[in-house]
Amino acid sequence: MNYSFTIEYRKKDSFGEADGLSRLPVSSDELFDQNFDAKEFENELMINQLINEAQNELPITAKDIEQCTREDPIIQEVRHYLLTGWLARCPKKELQPYFQKRIEMQVM
Repeated sequence: MNYSFTIEYRKKDSFGEADGLSRLPVSSDELFDQNFDAKEFENELMINQLINEAQNELPITAKDIEQCTREDPIIQEVRHYLLTGWLARCPKKELQPYFQKRIEMQVM
């Protein structure tokens, strides 16, 4: 665990209402400071930046994908079964790949 807190009970009357700031550690957490790797953090930031740049250069947008999904009859049928429940057997040959993965899919 990267935190080292000491829990102490105090009556609400002695400090008022709790908020996010009152739950912050009072001083630096030595264990956290020891485990913090600036290079790893820097690498993660760089990776996130590269991902964002790559997404901005994609030839299509999320809206494009959404529109094509709405227009695809097979995907719409898969969506219907995800929302209402699949039949015991796959109803059509075209749906077989989706039927096999039905437990892993969800509509968002």
